Amino acid sequence: MRYRYPPFAVVRCGACGALHLSPLPSLDVLRALYNNNYYRDPSLQHGYLDYLAAHREVTKTYTRRLSYLRRRLPPPPPERRRAVHELGAALGHGLDLARDLLNADVSASDVSTEAVEHCRRRGFSASVSNGFGVSTGFAPGSIDVMYAFDVIEHLPSIPVFRAWLAGVIRPGGVFFLTTPDMDHPLNRLLGSRSPSIKIPQHLSYFTKRTLQRALAPEFVLQDCAWDYSCAELGLLLSRVGHVAGLPALSWQFGPALWVPNGMRMYVYQRVLE
Repeated sequence: MRYRYPPFAVVRCGACGALHLSPLPSLDVLRALYNNNYYRDPSLQHGYLDYLAAHREVTKTYTRRLSYLRRRLPPPPPERRRAVHELGAALGHGLDLARDLLNADVSASDVSTEAVEHCRRRGFSASVSNGFGVSTGFAPGSIDVMYAFDVIEHLPSIPVFRAWLAGVIRPGGVFFLTTPDMDHPLNRLLGSRSPSIKIPQHLSYFTKRTLQRALAPEFVLQDCAWDYSCAELGLLLSRVGHVAGLPALSWQFGPALWVPNGMRMYVYQRVLE
């Protein structure tokens, strides 16, 4: 056992070395969590302080991530625009950016019905995914690029997710993701108080090595780099206070800062068949 948060614990898998939550919450519990004020959670108990109010900072974070991805993509198909899908699109802040930066036709999915409604109001095709991250309606090999920011750690079965992902991303296509890296200096320093550990919604905790194992053999790592988030000083202080067990502050003040968030960006390629 690595960390204990009664009635849960974060334990290490003896087979692959990845950390995971035990026992796993039921899919019904997780679905209710993501559909109950997840994007406006003043207590920072399970969700975001105010995702809509943080639009400027979220957009800057998306821009940095998608720009990193764009520089590492293979040339687009000559006969059409890229087909890009955002898995776990939240309130859709990144969809316009992905369409423009990647010169792509973009669709979205999320487990939250509120999130899907926001994406549709922005004019994008969006569907509700199940608790495994799986959405129906994709033709095999129809997606050129799938990206998922802060999603894979929420999924209860990586083999189920990987099998679906390998089916919908074309051979040679790209899966781009961000997720906490438990080897990150921030996570090592803070240990059980790391903001990367969120109970009960974060179910899996990876390192670069264990994530490679989890996505093999269908996906091969092409590149990775430390991730950073743009956050107002007030939000940063609120998160620090939350880690210390203090009540959430009024957070919309101060300059926007780039801060390490304990995560990595990963570019994986679907193996050629």
